[in-house]
Amino acid sequence: SLMNNSLERVSCQLEGLNQHHSTRKLKLIARSYFLSYMQAFEEAELLRLKQEKPGLTHTQYGEIIWKLWRKSPDNPLNQAP
Repeated sequence: SLMNNSLERVSCQLEGLNQHHSTRKLKLIARSYFLSYMQAFEEAELLRLKQEKPGLTHTQYGEIIWKLWRKSPDNPLNQAP
């Protein structure tokens, strides 16, 4: 899936970083990838939700997507270490 490919790419890039990168730099990289996972998830779910539940407001779609994202196995925070 898109998420698995992204996780593999992130792992390879993080392994390639040397000791000279600061913790802050690593946190910024991790945050950017987290946001890209979330954006990909949001785009896919929004298309599905608009078909299943037409007529909701943008805010309502966003709230539903956020709840789905928090529980999703595609969310990097839900990945087992």
